[in-house]
Amino acid sequence: MSNFREKLFDLRYNLLLLSFLLLIFLPLFFPDDFYQDNMQPLVFGINLIAGINLFYHRKKIMRYLMIFLGLAFLIVGLNFFKVFSSESYIFSLYLIFFAIVAFQLFRDILQADHIEPSILIAVLCGFVVLGLTGFFIFLLIEIYQPGSFNNLNGTLAEKSTDLLYFSYVTQTTIGYGDITPSNEFSKRVVMLFGLACQIYQTIIVALIIGKYLNQESKK
Repeated sequence: MSNFREKLFDLRYNLLLLSFLLLIFLPLFFPDDFYQDNMQPLVFGINLIAGINLFYHRKKIMRYLMIFLGLAFLIVGLNFFKVFSSESYIFSLYLIFFAIVAFQLFRDILQADHIEPSILIAVLCGFVVLGLTGFFIFLLIEIYQPGSFNNLNGTLAEKSTDLLYFSYVTQTTIGYGDITPSNEFSKRVVMLFGLACQIYQTIIVALIIGKYLNQESKK
């Protein structure tokens, strides 16, 4: 069992990236209602487990994350069975979780002695999780301050799709302009998110290139 867990840990970045891709692109292959009601809780569960796998060798943090995971599954289960509507609580938990995962990814990248394929996958995971973190921030803003973003569709599921798209369009600096922040608070949050994305890309790319050149010079 321990050998299996070690293998999962060795593949932690690959599994995390796969779970992110499922989270973002799996809805393309299912009707919206079916995905929201049946697939989404499962995909988020896979994502949570893949994220927790990053902390396998950090036992103290693992204990707290297992409590977090249990709480997340409880809230998702209550929402799934319509015991009470808890979308804002779920999204808040995911935001906290993705922020923790992002911190661990950045820590692993900064502490890496050698640039290997696994580190490059970790860099890609960091890019994706930054976009997901922005998505949950924007979604929570829209939930608590409706109308904070222009040109969103009506239902929460449709707004989620729109804001996920907006987050990555902003992160990649494409900026189509079809969805825009509409008040001062949302504008400043979007500005902060855009700056954070540029800082991540600039610092991480410079760090990776520097470590790679240093690694090659020692051969």
